[in-house]
Amino acid sequence: METKGKFLFWENGVESKVVIAFGTYQRGGRLSASLYRCTEDGSFTDLYDVITVNFVESQLLPVGAQFIDENNHPGIGKWLEKNGIARPLDIWIRSGFCRYPAYEFNLNRVKS
Repeated sequence: METKGKFLFWENGVESKVVIAFGTYQRGGRLSASLYRCTEDGSFTDLYDVITVNFVESQLLPVGAQFIDENNHPGIGKWLEKNGIARPLDIWIRSGFCRYPAYEFNLNRVKS
């Protein structure tokens, strides 16, 4: 897991400092992105959540892109855009009743 940048994140009206960490999914080796809460000194406290979703179709996305979970994290896409972490690709996948947008992550923007 490679840890990148510290960002402010709003959760239930409370501002938290988070660290975004990138890794790879075991199945397919595609990009995964997780948010970890951190203390003022930058120490990790706990996993907030994995914000990406690994579908078989993820293999068709450009390197550095992945589907994000807007269903469980409403507004996460706008937050990624606002912080310059990722941009939407105008590609969606449907699973059940949910749609998942693809985002291309700006890995250079969030380097420590």
